Amino acid sequence: MHQLEHLQPTDRGVSLFRRLLRKGIRAVQEGDGSADIKNDPPRRPDGTIPGFQFDTVLHVLPVSGRDDSELMDEVSRKVTDAVCDPDYLLHPERDRLIQEKHFEIEATYAAARAVETDANPG
Repeated sequence: MHQLEHLQPTDRGVSLFRRLLRKGIRAVQEGDGSADIKNDPPRRPDGTIPGFQFDTVLHVLPVSGRDDSELMDEVSRKVTDAVCDPDYLLHPERDRLIQEKHFEIEATYAAARAVETDANPG
């Protein structure tokens, strides 16, 4: 969309938002202002609207035979899914589920690293 942008897999939310915005604009132009537009998003008890931003740092070591950029892309997609999938939940249930999914992601790659270490001891 913008030639100067270099969107990464973790920017999936930006792309999704832009698609929804364009779809909403077209719907209003065509006389249907209600198409997939959330006029009242779910709110937390304190009145704030939950967002998708998280400071996420996972401990994922390189895996032998795997390209680092492919591994980072795969992990970032899983992290993005973990953050975006439970958008129907409100805080603190949503945060708890996201944290559990992040632990699962780390455990998956730790297990892959352990298998690799066991197969190549030395």
